[in-house]
Amino acid sequence: MEPGFEFDLAVVGSGGAAMAAAITARQAGRTVLVIERGTIGGTCVNIGCVPSKALLAAAGTRQAALTNPFPRGPHPRPGR
Repeated sequence: MEPGFEFDLAVVGSGGAAMAAAITARQAGRTVLVIERGTIGGTCVNIGCVPSKALLAAAGTRQAALTNPFPRGPHPRPGR
């Protein structure tokens, strides 16, 4: 970054609201600086909401396979 460079918006953090603000400002033609101390995306994307939903989807798929009523359908256990 060059000394004296100016931004129209500085966003601290990169969670959902921060990214929405940054994207909206860019779409309006503004210059944006995003400041993040950790992994981009925040708690929801990296730890909370998204990983939890992926785990729930995987568990649901396994349960559907375990309770499959069709004799030649997919089964997670061989010989069934």
